[in-house]
Amino acid sequence: MVGITFAAQLAWAAAVVTFDLSFLVGSVGTLVIATFAAWWLTIPTSLVAAAVSFLVADGFVQDQMGQLSWNGSHDALLLLALVVLSVIAASIHGELIDEARRSRIKETSRS
Repeated sequence: MVGITFAAQLAWAAAVVTFDLSFLVGSVGTLVIATFAAWWLTIPTSLVAAAVSFLVADGFVQDQMGQLSWNGSHDALLLLALVVLSVIAASIHGELIDEARRSRIKETSRS
């Protein structure tokens, strides 16, 4: 799934560059893709996906041609948002899965 996230982020970065979208629009799209992908991942894997998403956003959305650089508070905020949203999405999905399992176990034990 991290590979799919990487491919989706690269496609988004290509769209941002092609259509000359603003950094804000590019960053929001990056956050949406990373959060959606993290929903299907475990917490450790979602952190890897968040890191990959940050590198793609930093290298292709903010600085073009894959040039990585640290741009202070913009990068720190983007990285923090990616990590927090990814962990939240993975945690919520994990809790929902656990709750569904518990309810199935309860129903099975009643029968």
